[in-house]
Amino acid sequence: MTTTDTATHRGILIEADQLQHVAVPADQTWKAIQQAIGARNFDVVRCRDGIDLYVDDEGAINGAPFNLPLTIIAHALGHSAALFGSALALTADAEGDTQGLSDEQAQAVTDAIGQKPSSEVVDAVVATLSVHPAFLPIIAMLRSI
Repeated sequence: MTTTDTATHRGILIEADQLQHVAVPADQTWKAIQQAIGARNFDVVRCRDGIDLYVDDEGAINGAPFNLPLTIIAHALGHSAALFGSALALTADAEGDTQGLSDEQAQAVTDAIGQKPSSEVVDAVVATLSVHPAFLPIIAMLRSI
């Protein structure tokens, strides 16, 4: 297990065009999450291995762009959802307090998008997106992978 600076939490900011390792201040974490993802309200998408994706709670309705890499990461980590805008990957301790990612968790996040998604992940993303016609071009692209 990785030990980290207690003044900051190790996170990964997931934008549509890049992943960026970030240090999130441990005090007023909620405010740092808001600033990192550019959202006033956020929700937590709970994934496997204790990985939490903090996402814009109103991303689908406030004009935030669809984030395909984030959606693939969420599916690869066991949560089926179409996600919009940016996200911040962190974790929580047994009491529910936000913590930084371990080396293993950070690797799981980067592997989820750094490697070709499995056919199961692609099928799950297609199933999630297939309910809305606007996603047909993305579905066609995913099926060609």
